[in-house]
Amino acid sequence: MQAGNALLAMSGPVGWTIAGATLLSSILLFAKKRTTLNKQKNDEITAVKDNTERVREIDVQIGGLLKETCSVREGLNKMYAQCVSMYGEDYAQLSIEQKQSLGALVNNTKALSALLSKTVEQ
Repeated sequence: MQAGNALLAMSGPVGWTIAGATLLSSILLFAKKRTTLNKQKNDEITAVKDNTERVREIDVQIGGLLKETCSVREGLNKMYAQCVSMYGEDYAQLSIEQKQSLGALVNNTKALSALLSKTVEQ
């Protein structure tokens, strides 16, 4: 009977030790998992920030290309309005200024065509 009492007296501290070790293990595993999740979250946030910066850079490039294209298109529209009166005329009979206007119209048309096929670099 005394051996049983001694066993019961020892089971309290042994039980508390096992429970404490289990609790400590659980806390360590939880902390490790949380650290891993925080690292993943920080990596994802960094990736989103990098992508946002790339998108801003591309947006600036697109804005510049759009501005340039609109400028050339507006100039081409003005030149076309000036040259449309020469439609059907004999090229050999045109004045030097008129021939230069037609040449400039062709060059601007080619420039606009080149701008339309230009792409934004990433």
